[in-house]
Amino acid sequence: MESARREVTEGDAGVAEGMVLDEPEDDSDGSISLQEESVMPSQTLPKRKTQQQRQKALRVLQEHRNLKEKAARKRMLVTVERAKALGKQIDKAQTAKEREAALSKLEKLKAKSRGTAGMRIGRHRVPEPEVEVQLGDDLTETLTGIKVEGNLFKDRFLSMQNRALIEPRTPVFPTHRKHKVKEVEKFAWKRFA
Repeated sequence: MESARREVTEGDAGVAEGMVLDEPEDDSDGSISLQEESVMPSQTLPKRKTQQQRQKALRVLQEHRNLKEKAARKRMLVTVERAKALGKQIDKAQTAKEREAALSKLEKLKAKSRGTAGMRIGRHRVPEPEVEVQLGDDLTETLTGIKVEGNLFKDRFLSMQNRALIEPRTPVFPTHRKHKVKEVEKFAWKRFA
């Protein structure tokens, strides 16, 4: 291989100076030419179709297209018929969903109007408001004479718990002491009588 290479000189046209070129080897056997011929596939031109063959191919192609079109039309008709039934099913499902949504919305409104009374939020339940009723002795003849009963602070506190503005709690009462408080009189207050 090295013997086949030669260095480019100034006399070679179209090649840069100093490049190394490979020179093709000459085989006098002619074996390369046989191999090249065997590698190349032979191309045969197809015969030309007659007018009758072309018309027959067009008819077959047209029949094939017509069959595909007919099958597509059948599928379309089936889907159109099914579409009506599916539309009815969808309408029923939507009305059922709308009914359920309306019921849940109504329940939420009722719960909201009731507030959170009786519900458990956190550790404790929100206390239900006590209904205050005046007895026959306490009633006045006119509405202007009615006196408000109850504790305003307690009512506000329960209302805020009911509206979930503050967390529900139970009242914490002081525990009893273990030791009794010993009362001692100071010297200034002693009675020396």
